[in-house]
Amino acid sequence: MGKYINPFTDWGFKRLFGQEFSKDLLISFLNDLLEGELHVKDVTFKDKEQLADTKDLRGCIYDVYCETDEGKHFIVEMQNNWTINFVNRTICYASKAITNQREKEKAKLKIPLYDLVPVYVISFMNFPPREGDEIKKFKTDVMLREKNSEQPFTDKLRFIYLSLPLFDKKVGECETDFDKWIYVLKHMATLERIPFATQKKIFKRLADIADSRCLSKEEMEKYEESQRVVDNYNLGMYSAWYQGNEEGIKLGEARGEKNGFRKGQIATAKNLLAMHLTPEQVADTKDLRGCIYDVYCETDEGKHFIVEMQNNWTINFVNRTICYASKAITNQREKEKAKLKIPLYDLVPVYVISFMNFPPREGDEIKKFKTDVMLREKNSEQPFTDKLRFIYLSLPLFDKKVGECETDFDKWIYVLKHMATLERIPFATQKKIFKRLADIADSRCLSKEEMEKYEESQRVVDNYNLGMYSAWYQGNEEGIEKGIEKGKIDTQIATAKNFLAMKLTPEQVAAGTGLSLEEVLALMKKQ
Repeated sequence: MGKYINPFTDWGFKRLFGQEFSKDLLISFLNDLLEGELHVKDVTFKDKEQLADTKDLRGCIYDVYCETDEGKHFIVEMQNNWTINFVNRTICYASKAITNQREKEKAKLKIPLYDLVPVYVISFMNFPPREGDEIKKFKTDVMLREKNSEQPFTDKLRFIYLSLPLFDKKVGECETDFDKWIYVLKHMATLERIPFATQKKIFKRLADIADSRCLSKEEMEKYEESQRVVDNYNLGMYSAWYQGNEEGIKLGEARGEKNGFRKGQIATAKNLLAMHLTPEQVADTKDLRGCIYDVYCETDEGKHFIVEMQNNWTINFVNRTICYASKAITNQREKEKAKLKIPLYDLVPVYVISFMNFPPREGDEIKKFKTDVMLREKNSEQPFTDKLRFIYLSLPLFDKKVGECETDFDKWIYVLKHMATLERIPFATQKKIFKRLADIADSRCLSKEEMEKYEESQRVVDNYNLGMYSAWYQGNEEGIEKGIEKGKIDTQIATAKNFLAMKLTPEQVAAGTGLSLEEVLALMKKQ
């Protein structure tokens, strides 16, 4: 056994980065990782379990709540174990953290504020990249970015992948503190002494905590057990791969038969349609919910993705879309867990398409008609993964006239934007789908029951808009009053400071400004 513990066992990882007594290590590591961006002053572990006998090799620290010296907060999740579809797994973790925030918010508040704390998933990948892996270099930093933009679209989701086998610096080549961290963590299990301990106190602290000779008997037993779990895991992974390789051939054949059956179903449906059966006879759909969740789409190439569509504004609108996407990801994971014992993290991409039929608010991220956001690495134009995509269509920012609509997409947007005021649907003679749209959207063709439902939904919209304006108006009035009150207080404080500078007594200052004696005394202490 080496002098220092293996940091990439479950127990070793938690000892270094998941305990109250060693949280200074985590704070130092995060600050060196994010140097130049922010400075963490404290972390809080939401999971208070202290080095329990975990044998599932999770290797994850959930909900590490970080606070910067500027008072900002973010959540960090750290993990170090490879699984199939590793990147998908990290997206599942982030989605779960987002969903948990939303559930807590719903439990506290009646109104949806979608006031999200950013979620960072930091992955220590102590395994060589697999064929087809998205990770091609040591550090991969991924955020939601709009197409052709290097700037983050939002800070609410971030994924940092650290592939240790791709870090090839020698001890003398480590210039930054972050380099030194990575070198030590990568080689710790084989080191006889921790380098850099004389250069920076935190590495001396790391050496003390990681020294296996200082472990108690009980701690040593837990560490050895976690090491055995790692060894068994690696052996099991190889065995599973070998067996899976053999069984995969048979499974592939079975899936081929299943796909053939599905193609047969599609062919049958086409035959039924050719026999002039209505689509309603082929498949019966009855639900109209306002938002369309989990629309399961299939391309000509047999690929699949999920689409969510919505059109109502809320405060923190972009955060709301992230919550929807996270819920769709989490739901997939829950369904997978219900079917399988092993986590495959075989995610179907989730697209959130937002029709924003409302003008942008001050501070909104949406600045143009179409905003297309995906997970991309810094300085890269290519998507890092296709599992999350957000398309925002801000209709008030679409200003083309009917004669200026060149593409079919332009025509769709023009019609949808103006439909409620049109006497006829343009483009219906150019393309059949717009004639189809005109027929379905014609209010004169609605049944009495459908008309009642439509009128009721229109009343809901009108009441919503009226309520929104009323709330804004009331908030505006209250804001003015608060502003006046704050201005009054600021004036009192400024006057009090002047009086104190004139050597007036606290009692005289209180009498002259209207502040209480306690407030004056508190002001004197600050000075």
